[in-house]
This record gives sequence, structure tokens and C-alpha cells, in this order.
Amino acid sequence: MPQTSDSGTNLRRLEDNCLASSGTTESIRPEKRFRRSDVAGAVAEFHTTFDLPRQTTPSIEIDDSLATLRVALLDEECGEFVAATEQRDLVAIADALADIVYVAYGTALTYGIDLDLVLSEVHRANMSKLDDDGKPIKRADGKVLKSPRYTPPDVQAMLHRQPPLTFPHQVPSRPDDGRR
Repeated sequence: MPQTSDSGTNLRRLEDNCLASSGTTESIRPEKRFRRSDVAGAVAEFHTTFDLPRQTTPSIEIDDSLATLRVALLDEECGEFVAATEQRDLVAIADALADIVYVAYGTALTYGIDLDLVLSEVHRANMSKLDDDGKPIKRADGKVLKSPRYTPPDVQAMLHRQPPLTFPHQVPSRPDDGRR
């Protein structure tokens, strides 16, 4: 969104675009939800190409060892982010953040979750934290707090209404033409 000198107007416009008048997910217009991101598509391609677990619909039904692996992968990437932050290494911070997002999207596919759809609902809820004047309420350390207007994300509704995920067809390997 272009910036103007009137940040209150920008915040209100953003809020108008993200919040339904009733504050419920039932009235959020589909055009205001995030579309499947390039990241989601790329991770789906990776999972398809490497024959990694993926589901088309949300389900908690995955093998315990797979659930443990997904937690360990996220934990490893978060640890790398902590280390990079402590070392004040911007390249490593960027790499760790990208890895966290990539693994999070992969974990979502493992559970059949359209993470972009869930993120759009979380964004809607986060934008409802603005106060009646369209201003954020912040704690001393900078954390954004919930205003009385806050409405929590209805993730359950998003998962219930989520259309089945689609995955790209596996790219066939190129035939060996004898050149090395």
C-alpha cells in the first residue's frame, strides 16, 4: 500500500479491507483472502518432486514419527535463527528465516493445511487489534497488544471451508542422452 502522510487514513483503509463489519470470518469476502502464494506452490512442487508426505485436505492423521520429524525440522531452523541473531549475521538470519517459512509450509502440506488461507485469517484477526482510532496498542517492548475490538482468528472455520489442495505433477526426469 502506498504510504501517505496520513498514517491514520492508511490504517483505516487497511482495516476496512481486512475486517468484515461484523468481525467474523463468515463475512470476509473471498477476494480479501490471500491467494496461493508462490512459496506455497514452490514447496508443493518440492514435496511432489521428492515424494514427500502431503495431503489434499486437513487431517491430524499422520504417523507419529512424521509429526516428530516435522517438529524437529522446525526446531532446528528456529535454532539456526537464534544462533544467527546472536552472531548478528544478517545473511544467516535471512537464510534461517527462509528455511523456517519453507519448513512451515512443508509441514502445513504434511497436514493438508492451506497455510495461505490460514494466514489470511490470522492477518484479519491481527488487523482487528487496532483501537477505535485505528491506532496500534503496543507494550513497552514493542509487542502489539489486542484492543477491545480484537476478534480472534477462526482457524477451525478456515480448515472446514478449505478446498482440497492441488499438487503439481511430478516432473519427469530427462532421459540420459549419453553426454556427461
